[in-house]
Amino acid sequence: MAAMETSKSVATALTIAGSDSGGGAGIQADLSTFAFHRVHGTSALTAITAQNTQGVTRVDVMPPKPSPRKSTPWPPTSARAR
Repeated sequence: MAAMETSKSVATALTIAGSDSGGGAGIQADLSTFAFHRVHGTSALTAITAQNTQGVTRVDVMPPKPSPRKSTPWPPTSARAR
């Protein structure tokens, strides 16, 4: 007998952070933590770093740009009333 598929909602979380090229911090670590907790992770990148175990050699901040698509307000209107 085949198992019946059920629809499950998956929580989604947003991280707004810089990128850590080593993967130990920033968006990479946040997304890993989300996955561990079975949460779908989304991200907004604020900076890119060049670093190693000896230190950070470069930080490039992402310039603010309007999205080419109409963006959805955050938090969603339905969540603001709570």
